[in-house]
Order: sequence, then structure tokens, then C-alpha cells
Amino acid sequence: MTLNDAYNLAELCQCQVERFSLPETTSQSVNINGKNYIGLDHNLYGAKEKVCLCHETAHHAYAGLYTKNMPLFTRGRIESRADKWTFLKLIPFGELKELVRDPFYRSAGEIAEYFGVTQELVEKAVLYYTEAVGLRLNEEYV
Repeated sequence: MTLNDAYNLAELCQCQVERFSLPETTSQSVNINGKNYIGLDHNLYGAKEKVCLCHETAHHAYAGLYTKNMPLFTRGRIESRADKWTFLKLIPFGELKELVRDPFYRSAGEIAEYFGVTQELVEKAVLYYTEAVGLRLNEEYV
């Protein structure tokens, strides 16, 4: 999925994307008067922008929104669902499975570059897929 695809996906989910200063959170999702908004820090670009945009779209499309007054357990569950949706969209299991078997993709950084995402997202996705469906990694994977 390209960055342009991620913006198109946000639009399909009826999300209006706004850019402004969000130095603490880098991105945020809200619903105001029945309209979905995604705020992205104006300093986001490239892989990080795509990951944040997809994650915030997930809150509107699948995971739900929460407030700071909700219990931590509830907030954590909602964030986990948004992460899972993001993995499925940006790092499809079948492609990841093939890459971890490919001798040319030995590290999370190389896999991140292939998908155009952050290394942090790859590491989280590998952990998720390993626990959820038994993804097996090469011994050389770092």
C-alpha cells in the first residue's frame, strides 16, 4: 500500500485529514458532530506518515475511539485492534511470510523498507503474527 493508497483509504472511511502541530502524539482521531477527523503532525512524512494515517483510519473503520477518561484496559484493547487492522492493511501476512523465508530479507529494517513502513511496525506485526498464526522466522532475523 502506498501513501496515496492510505489517504484514499481514509477518504473511503469518510475521514477528513488535517495537518497541524501535534508534537506529543504525532497523530490523533476524533469524531466531532458525526464527522470523522484525523489529525497528523505537519512534520510527519514517508513511512511514519503512512503508518500513523493507517492506524488513525483504523480507529474510525474498525477499532473505535476512546477518551482519556476511559479505563486503561479499554484504551489498550482499542489500540490493539487498531494495530491489528494496520498490520493487515500494511503488512499482509502472506507477503510477510514469504519475505521471512527469503534470504534477501534478513532484518526488520529490510522488511520495513520493502513494505514502506517503519521498523517498529514490522517488529510489532511479526510479534502479532507469530502469536496469532504461528509465523516462523529465519534464525538470522534480527
